[in-house]
This record gives sequence, C-alpha cells and structure tokens, in this order.
Amino acid sequence: MSSSYGIFRQIKAGSFNPKYLEYLLKTTKYIEHYNRVSTGLHSSRLRFYSHMFFGMELGFPERREQDQIIEYVESEASKIDKAITLQQQQIDKLKEYRATLINSAVTGKIKVV
Repeated sequence: MSSSYGIFRQIKAGSFNPKYLEYLLKTTKYIEHYNRVSTGLHSSRLRFYSHMFFGMELGFPERREQDQIIEYVESEASKIDKAITLQQQQIDKLKEYRATLINSAVTGKIKVV
C-alpha cells in the first residue's frame, strides 16, 4: 500500500475469515499482481491505491470452508513450529557438545588420536 493507509470493511459482514483474507492477499500470485499494477518510479517506491485494490478479483470459498482451511493451516503450522523448535534444541545441544569436546581436547582431558 502507499504511505496513506486505508481501512476497509466487508460489504457483507462475516463474508471473510480475517486470517484467510490475510493469507490469500499475501500469496505469490496476489503479490505479483500488486507489483504489476502498482505505479511508481522504482520498485521500492511503488504505490498500490485503493481503486487498484477494489479492482482486483478475489476468488474465495464460503465462510465455513475458509474457517476449515485456516484451522488446517494453523494446525499444520503448529506442527512445523514444534519440529523447528525441536531441531533448534538439537542443534544447540550439539554445539554445546562440540564446545565441550574441543575444550576437553585442548586442556588434555581427552586424548586425540
């Protein structure tokens, strides 16, 4: 969006799950569209005005399906976040173990062959 921000409301309240709309508008295809229709002299100075936003076509399922999609996406994202956390903990432990081994080798506590 441009430096002047707009706040828009749904014409029919409850049409969109806000998270669904957020994820939808952040997809690669929509970002490509914003970049294609925005005006400006440089990519860091592009302006995407409200008339451009309202001129876009949005494809979306009914609200119930949006809710189901968001529930699924957030459930899967939670699993991924837990896996990332576990991997990071394992990396941290391996770094500690490596530092301990190096320290032990340097101080002569273990014999390096």
